[in-house]
Amino acid sequence: MALTTVSNAGLGGSIDLTAKVTGTLPIANGGTNSTSTTYCDLTANVTGLMPDSNLAAPGKIGQCIQVFKSDVTSTTSTSFVAITGITLAITPSATSSKILIIPDLYVSTTADTVGDAQLFRDTTIIGGDDENDVFQMSGGANSWRSTRFHCNFIDSPSTTSATTYLVKWLIPSGTIYLNRAGEGDNVSGSSTFTLMEILA
Repeated sequence: MALTTVSNAGLGGSIDLTAKVTGTLPIANGGTNSTSTTYCDLTANVTGLMPDSNLAAPGKIGQCIQVFKSDVTSTTSTSFVAITGITLAITPSATSSKILIIPDLYVSTTADTVGDAQLFRDTTIIGGDDENDVFQMSGGANSWRSTRFHCNFIDSPSTTSATTYLVKWLIPSGTIYLNRAGEGDNVSGSSTFTLMEILA
């Protein structure tokens, strides 16, 4: 006759679960219904970023980087050229990520001139892509004009490779300055360029 039960008295002590029990311990008896003894050590055996589908939080900031510029630069170019120092590279953690681009630039133009700007991802125009869709940076009428150029733009680079963002500007006539308040002034302002990765 097969033995199916053992009385408490018959145990005469305790059962060593680590050495004397094999097979699967049912969930109802405190087990997991699994015979596996190998587990993932999240503190030692996992590297990199957790994918969005595996508990990453959509809509949250993955990373944020910024460049600060306080020296004066200028251009008289009538075609779009990169603003010196207003460029950043970011490596998205997922192809579904969005990049929030925030230029906050202190710009000045000479009298009766209007400066325009474009946003670029590497060599691709992503904002202000034609003559009727440029960002106006500053405009003056019979006097020197200083203002802040600020905008928010969301891009979908669809890559996990390092991606460079920059701002280009032009002036149809005269001169446009960065971080200069007026004629005769030297350094008198500051500018920032910020990139944020938004997890999608």
